[in-house]
Amino acid sequence: MADLLLVMGNVRREMGDLNEALELFSESLYSKVVIYGKSHPEVGFIHHIIGVAFCNKYDFQQSIVHFEGRH
Repeated sequence: MADLLLVMGNVRREMGDLNEALELFSESLYSKVVIYGKSHPEVGFIHHIIGVAFCNKYDFQQSIVHFEGRH
């Protein structure tokens, strides 16, 4: 399910709906953390994707939080 949410988030991001994309990415992130824990590479990958989405919204403070994995 988490992978599907990630794909759906990427589609929304490509469509320019960044808020919806971020919601989907966040749901995917939550699922991956529950399954694998906070230190898993897939969790880091989703943090990176969320950071990029925040950069697209020009919210650089939130993007840094996710790039550093502090969320």
